[in-house]
Amino acid sequence: MCRKIIACILYFFLVFTVAIYGQNTNPCGVKAVLVPGNDSVITVPTGVSFSSASINATDYRLIFEPYQYPMNTPVTTGFAPGLTTVKLVAYNGTCTDTAVAYYFYPGTFPTAADNSRRLYGYGERTHDITGLIAVNGGGYLMAGFRYYYWYYNEMQQAMLIRTKQEGCVEWSRKMPSNTMYSSVINMVKEAAGGGFFLMGEVDYKRFIAKIDANGNLLWAEMLMDANGTALFSRGMEAMPDGGVVVTGIPYGGAQWAVIRLNSAGGIIWQKEIAYFQNVNGIFQDIAIKDNFLYIGGTIGSDSYHYDGLLTKMDYNNGQTVWTKKYEQSSGTMNLREIISVDSTLIINLGVGTNLVNTPSLGGLMRIDTSGQVLLAKAVGESYAPNSLVGPYNSSGSHLVRSGKTFYLLSSGTHSLSLQPYISYGNRMVKFDSTYKAEWVETHGGAGAPRFYFNASAPKDGYALGGDEIGSALNANGLGWLMSLKVIDSSGSNTTTNCWFTRQQFVSPAIPVTVQPTQWTIDRNAAFTVSGINIPWEPFFPEMRFKCPDYVDSCSYLKLSGQRSICNLTNTYTYVTHKNKSCGQPTQWTIPSNVQTLSQTGTSVTVRFPAFGRYVIYATNPLSCTPVQDSIVVIAASKTPPLNLGPDQQICPQNTTTLRAGPKFFTYKWQDGSTDSLLQVIQPGKYWVEVTDSCSNILSDTIYVTQAPPIPFYVGPDRTKCNNDTLRLQAPAGFINYSWGPAYNISGANTQVAIVNPLTDTTYTIMAEKTPGCFAYDTINISVYHSLPVNLGRDTGICMGNNVVLDAGAGFAQYQWSGGTSAQTLAVGATGNYAVIATTNEGCKSGDTIRINVFNNPDVELGNNNTLCEGSTRTLQAGNFASYLWQNGETASSITVTGLGKYYVRVTDNNRCIDSDTLEINRLLASPSKFLPADTIICSYVKLDVKPFRSFNKYLWSNGAISPVITVSPTGMYWLQVTDVHNCTGIDTVLIQPKDCLMGLYVPSGFTPNGDGKNDVFKPTLLGNIKAYEFSIYNRWGQRLYYSTDPKKGWDGRNGPNTQGASVFVWMCKYQLEGEDVKVARGTVTLVK
Repeated sequence: MCRKIIACILYFFLVFTVAIYGQNTNPCGVKAVLVPGNDSVITVPTGVSFSSASINATDYRLIFEPYQYPMNTPVTTGFAPGLTTVKLVAYNGTCTDTAVAYYFYPGTFPTAADNSRRLYGYGERTHDITGLIAVNGGGYLMAGFRYYYWYYNEMQQAMLIRTKQEGCVEWSRKMPSNTMYSSVINMVKEAAGGGFFLMGEVDYKRFIAKIDANGNLLWAEMLMDANGTALFSRGMEAMPDGGVVVTGIPYGGAQWAVIRLNSAGGIIWQKEIAYFQNVNGIFQDIAIKDNFLYIGGTIGSDSYHYDGLLTKMDYNNGQTVWTKKYEQSSGTMNLREIISVDSTLIINLGVGTNLVNTPSLGGLMRIDTSGQVLLAKAVGESYAPNSLVGPYNSSGSHLVRSGKTFYLLSSGTHSLSLQPYISYGNRMVKFDSTYKAEWVETHGGAGAPRFYFNASAPKDGYALGGDEIGSALNANGLGWLMSLKVIDSSGSNTTTNCWFTRQQFVSPAIPVTVQPTQWTIDRNAAFTVSGINIPWEPFFPEMRFKCPDYVDSCSYLKLSGQRSICNLTNTYTYVTHKNKSCGQPTQWTIPSNVQTLSQTGTSVTVRFPAFGRYVIYATNPLSCTPVQDSIVVIAASKTPPLNLGPDQQICPQNTTTLRAGPKFFTYKWQDGSTDSLLQVIQPGKYWVEVTDSCSNILSDTIYVTQAPPIPFYVGPDRTKCNNDTLRLQAPAGFINYSWGPAYNISGANTQVAIVNPLTDTTYTIMAEKTPGCFAYDTINISVYHSLPVNLGRDTGICMGNNVVLDAGAGFAQYQWSGGTSAQTLAVGATGNYAVIATTNEGCKSGDTIRINVFNNPDVELGNNNTLCEGSTRTLQAGNFASYLWQNGETASSITVTGLGKYYVRVTDNNRCIDSDTLEINRLLASPSKFLPADTIICSYVKLDVKPFRSFNKYLWSNGAISPVITVSPTGMYWLQVTDVHNCTGIDTVLIQPKDCLMGLYVPSGFTPNGDGKNDVFKPTLLGNIKAYEFSIYNRWGQRLYYSTDPKKGWDGRNGPNTQGASVFVWMCKYQLEGEDVKVARGTVTLVK
């Protein structure tokens, strides 16, 4: 039916009056007149000449939006398919006027053989497609979004467009957002029993929703885990019971979720699964077969390698039946769409060809219900500069079944040698019912559409969804629009199928390894449903056929009329610009408070009730693409609004002024006066009528009533003490306050005044309730004084003493900080002491003092009651401020020489005193005769000299301080010692030399028989020995003994062996102090 309507309207021509925007109130009287000045639908491409017949214009310019032509230049032009807005702007100095006409050329109507494309969206905007499905009963459902556009302050906006099979729009919905980048529908699925499931995001809220078959929203919800984190849904599939199964992963999570929902969005069961913790992958494609779910995806084995993963679950409870990994040894593999065919499953296989210079376009795998591979093949193209870059990731290809045929769409890029260095392209592969690749079509090039999604079409055909740059309704508009192309099963005639050509291909078999595996996590999940409100509104996209280029002229509708109005008594007519031959009247949507005076299929005449903002909509819902236009009308006077204000009260013998405002043309009050002001002296009803600059007659009424007596009380009289301040508060609700007198007062013109009188004072308050209406009150302030309290300056006392603090007389009550209530307080501890003294009138005085308690000095003369005979001792009293000894001395120390009692008293810097006494009652003898008697020694001998007793200190004549010294040579030596009582003594010893033997003396024999007599053979060396070596040899020259110690000798053994009776040779090498080295030899007889 839509196609018949489009064909018939090409023979009609429509003429409308020229739309002139705004009121023609320019002071120059300029009126723009466009020749020809008609709205026209052109059925045959032809040129049209345009010129100006404007009135009172000195210049003009023609504009064919968006192109402007030079000033004062007539234009002859043809028209591209679509709507062209022609404007004539007439000028006279700064005065302008504009005439507008709409010209529409439909273009060439596409036939079924054309396999034309259809473009959808907002004109001159950028769109992206996010999903495409074929709808049962015919037609398609496309999901996409309009990009954020800063220039028009347009946020990103998701869109859903339901089309009929031939391309006309059945309905469309939009999802506005408040964010620049968060409004998208990622996936759509048709629900069993009608309606559709949606997966998307708006304002950063990820949701699952359901709409009915007419696009009306039924419910929307978020799936939240136990931590309140929303599920980031990735996959979705409708179920035979009318419900849906969803897969996804919580934001920031590591486990995938599989959740089955009923048709109302309630959870039936839910599972939480994971292959490895934090492994990259996508697990989202779902199929149901024989009451089992098959869910597939891709799992990362390492940073550069991915394998396919497929799991089988029980549809009723989500229990895992098996999980298997699919891989090939030479490259990456991923699984996408899963399609149930007979007793098997067909899977979109992302895999390489394993052939040199043969990029893959994707592949197909057939498995049985146990997961075993029955067939796996890839499709590749010969390497060339324009080959698609591959292999593809999990979003680079899509597989769809249409009848008994399968179509694989691969999306990628071509390399270019110049900027932008890449070009987008597609490959379409057709598989027959035996899964054999039948043909490959290539598509792409500069300006070509880009397709990302596919769907089935009637008679085993297929549909492609993508986007392309082009025009929508406007002939000269340009934007990235959503594109839909339907192709028959033959791939169409390539001479008429724009941008599509056949190409060579190969289809090698692919070896696939199947490995049973299992989830590392497989348990019930704990998600809950949280319903949300999503914005969901109808909208009216534009639509155009491409290849050939055609726009339905019934989809053309523009609304014109006055946008800014002033006079509310006038009527205003709004006119549609459309093809009247389309046979459908305009549906008008008028605000309910606007009066509709007349209405036709092409115009509406209204009267506006008051100043404000109004929107009038015109809609043609029955065209191939339902279309709507609107006009915003601002009703506003050039003068301010009339407002006498709220009702008032007037006080006796008072006046008030009513003000209507100075900018109206005329005034008329209820008493006939014509001024903008009215003086009111008594109660009554008052009103005024005025005429504004737009000839509107406006009125307002105000009631003035007698003001009742004003209750007003600021409280009882008050008292205060000393320098206290008082807060005087009047009742609220008055417009002005005035306190007096101006004596020690702040806030005299406010509701609350702060006063501090030093003598008795009466304060008066006057408050204005309404202009000219006053209330009065007074309050008396009595002032009392209390004597000051002075505890004196901060001070200190010595330990054990105290001080008495006195707050002074003349008070009725005392309160010390420690709780005492007497006038005086004796204190003997460090601290702050405060007192508050209160008079009979309640006035208070107070003071605080700091008392420091100092430790008494501690003097110690010691407890040593002895004194060495003939010695003195110094008694030290320490470091203090002053001293007094028993003998009257005042130094810090005295020297004592004999027995007696010694006493000192000290005073520190805080004037605290201490004393000590020492009695010396015993004289001690000094040490004497503690060294040995004089002696004589050999000249080479060293002698150790030490005292007979131990002492605390030693000092020898040679400076040594040890108890023992070794002397050599001879001489006189003395020692001074100090005993435990610190008494000292001195003693001497004389060491004299004597003549002694010197040299080496060796025996001639020895008897080592163990009787303790003459068992060891050794020489005697007299003198001070500097070096010594002694050796013994047997008669064969073997050395049996060697020593460097003169004190040691030979026991007649050679190691463990005892020597027999024999003669042995000895040799001694030695050196005495002051002599040369000498060597002596001889023999010794060992006697048994």
